[in-house]
Amino acid sequence: MGIGLIVLGLFVLYWRTQKYYHLIDDIVRRWGYLYIVPEVSPPPQFYSSKPSKWRHLFLIITHALNVWLVYMLWGWVPAILFAFSPISVPATAWLTGGYYAVTALLSLTAYFFIQLYPNFVGVIIASLFFTASLGSTITCLGLPFTFLIFNPWGLFLFWPTLMYLKGRRFSRGYQIRDMGKQDKFGIHKLPVMVKTVAYYIYKQIFPYRLAFFQHFGEDYVRDKECRDYMESLNKWFWISLASIIVFVVIGWQFSPIGVVWFLFLIGPFSQFKVLGQFVAERYMYLPSIGWYLILGNALAPYPILLWVVIGLYVLRSHFYIPAYEKIESLYEDGIRNHPECLANYANLGERYIHIGRLLDGRDVLQKGIDLDKDNFLCYTNMAAFWIQVKDIKKGLYYTDKSIDLGKTKSSWYIVNAMRNQRREVQAFEKKYNREVLFADQFKKKEEKPNELTGSSVVKAAEEALSAVAMG
Repeated sequence: MGIGLIVLGLFVLYWRTQKYYHLIDDIVRRWGYLYIVPEVSPPPQFYSSKPSKWRHLFLIITHALNVWLVYMLWGWVPAILFAFSPISVPATAWLTGGYYAVTALLSLTAYFFIQLYPNFVGVIIASLFFTASLGSTITCLGLPFTFLIFNPWGLFLFWPTLMYLKGRRFSRGYQIRDMGKQDKFGIHKLPVMVKTVAYYIYKQIFPYRLAFFQHFGEDYVRDKECRDYMESLNKWFWISLASIIVFVVIGWQFSPIGVVWFLFLIGPFSQFKVLGQFVAERYMYLPSIGWYLILGNALAPYPILLWVVIGLYVLRSHFYIPAYEKIESLYEDGIRNHPECLANYANLGERYIHIGRLLDGRDVLQKGIDLDKDNFLCYTNMAAFWIQVKDIKKGLYYTDKSIDLGKTKSSWYIVNAMRNQRREVQAFEKKYNREVLFADQFKKKEEKPNELTGSSVVKAAEEALSAVAMG
């Protein structure tokens, strides 16, 4: 099949995204990547606005270029699987996901030049592209390791990798993200890494329950029971280890480079050190190409089965793309596919409150609290709801509750933010009580018309105001 038809189908599938709303994870310019961790979200109305159509068109073009590079390197079968896979949706339909698509574009270009020119010229050109790739996101960090087995010329990419890891951007980014994380690498992390890699393999092979936030590992840093379970050599560990072994043994029969590509590129996100979201589909965009090499070679002799898989990919992508239309649909889709994930309830409830759907927001947050009585995120946003409806006592209750839970289940800056909120609520309560006092005093004066003239009403109001000012 020609690459033109694949790209045409890709554009048809994703064309609707040009009408989608702003949907950005961290509003940070690329030159601020890793240097800045935003602690304040954009104003609510930002997510009700639409970006230029060119921004989503850029994402489609970037994904199309990545598909073309896969086509040039390995042929049309892995290219078409990559083009229409639902794992590719976040990098193509989501504005922030475009960073990961750009990383893949630069990484694939570097790989392409090393394969095309296995000499010093190819290495120099590839190093330039790979250095730029590292500056986009770190999802390409495992690429040099693939050359330990294939094409030793690629080992030169370890040079820009080491320079990057020793550089100010990565060091600063690591320091910021390590704050508040009680997580250290050691032998105890090996079961966590095995289970996480096995989970990614499962998601890659069976991409039907997809969502921005997923429950797997969600409470690892916050909850001791979850942490002990993840670090245990339990039944889940042995099943995970067996799954990885089966993946390697069977996958190697069809594409050794596919096995190495997937495992080495997903390896940095095996959570040997928790620094961000525990699992995320956007981390899979570049590693997933390894799976398409395996699957493509396995299905190539069976065209009917191949087209059935492609059809299922297109169908799942078709229904998954609308999740990225706006921020509400993202979290609503997350609750449908991962109803056990608390982050979806906390974020959807917050969004509903922002857009004036107060009761809907309260109901969603209550569902999250019912799922987990220690869920500080839902308590945090429930506090915001009660403050919005002027129930100060309940607002303070949920604020204090979120602070208490956040001391062991959150990062330091969220706890500090809630403490600031408590001070603001207390100040608002004081002001509110003064206003109520003034209104009551003024009302009592008005209820005695025979005793008050027009000037005495003014005088009574002045006295009430004076009492409030002195109080």
